[in-house]
Amino acid sequence: MKKQLISELKDLIDEGLKDMPFPYVRGNSIRIGCMVIRSSKHGFLVYDTQKNKQVAHTFSKSAAVAIGRTCSKGLNFVTDVLTIDAEIEKNFNDAVFYRHGSRKTKDPLRQDVLEVRLDIATSKSEQARSRLDKYIYN
Repeated sequence: MKKQLISELKDLIDEGLKDMPFPYVRGNSIRIGCMVIRSSKHGFLVYDTQKNKQVAHTFSKSAAVAIGRTCSKGLNFVTDVLTIDAEIEKNFNDAVFYRHGSRKTKDPLRQDVLEVRLDIATSKSEQARSRLDKYIYN
């Protein structure tokens, strides 16, 4: 009896969330309306369950949520979000490279230069993530 009530409540909530572009976690995926976001080896995959097709492959979870949110509203900003995601990926990889070089070098001048470049790459990545927020929260 209790399990049946819980199951019915879950079904009722799931039915209501299909119509709203509100992200929620179900199993190993994030669902936003008819969009499903799953992690993969190299980032995140965004699927449209109505069309039964993959919409995008992103590096960051923020970009995947932004694509899922905009597509579930009927808007098409996939290329804009993927451009921002590519910028995040580039700056993330640069930051990893600069951090490693800064830790391994013995030359203090080179270490200072790499740390400044690390700060620049980190701030550019944060700026790009904040630009994604307008797609997620609007």
